[in-house]
Amino acid sequence: MLLSDIRKKLAEVIVAARPDLNDYAAVPSKPQVPAVVVAPAAEPTARFDLSMGLDNARWFFDLILLVQYTEAADGQALLDELIDPQVEGSVVSVLRRNPTLNGSVDDCSILDIRNYGASYQAANVDHIGCTVRVEVLTC
Repeated sequence: MLLSDIRKKLAEVIVAARPDLNDYAAVPSKPQVPAVVVAPAAEPTARFDLSMGLDNARWFFDLILLVQYTEAADGQALLDELIDPQVEGSVVSVLRRNPTLNGSVDDCSILDIRNYGASYQAANVDHIGCTVRVEVLTC
């Protein structure tokens, strides 16, 4: 599966469970929030392993979750809902329940959540968010 296809599939699976989220399989210049932006991670982007004669690829992605900043408390409440594994429909619970992304990959695992409450700006509009780091294994 191509890198671009994995990005699209991650966004598709998340938004199928959370239609209130705007999904971006590429980094947008003017995102509409709430949103999930799927971007290849900077470090590492991928690792390639040779195991049992298979050429495996492990891709790392940052799912950047963005919410409105105008009311910080409301934005943080929505951000909490999006990452809490106990919340039905959170990004974390959706990916845990569907680790093959509808049969498209061998495994998708959540590694960690970073930068909670970080400030983001796009088109001179402030947002808050966090980054969910995932690892996707393809064979």
